[in-house]
Amino acid sequence: MLPMLAMMFLVMYFLVMRPQSKQRKERDEMIKNLKKNDKVLTNAGIYGIVKHVTADDPDLTLCIDERKDVCIKVSKQSIASLVKASGSSEAEPKPETTEKKS
Repeated sequence: MLPMLAMMFLVMYFLVMRPQSKQRKERDEMIKNLKKNDKVLTNAGIYGIVKHVTADDPDLTLCIDERKDVCIKVSKQSIASLVKASGSSEAEPKPETTEKKS
């Protein structure tokens, strides 16, 4: 009975705990490496551009509308993902135009 219980714990560790720990480390590293002009997505579904971030401050400033200069202050822990890093070589996709051929 004891070996079966130990085997169940090992399976649970490798299927649940280890991947979750790895994802948490990756997310913490992403939050630690945020810099100005990074495009991010918050847990609330708000897309924004990082305008001000400091290493020792738990908050950062996101600009959510560049034309009207609308900025909000959010917690670093509310950042869900990095949409596009600043200075990346990826070009934004251009919209395809549909032309009528006659």
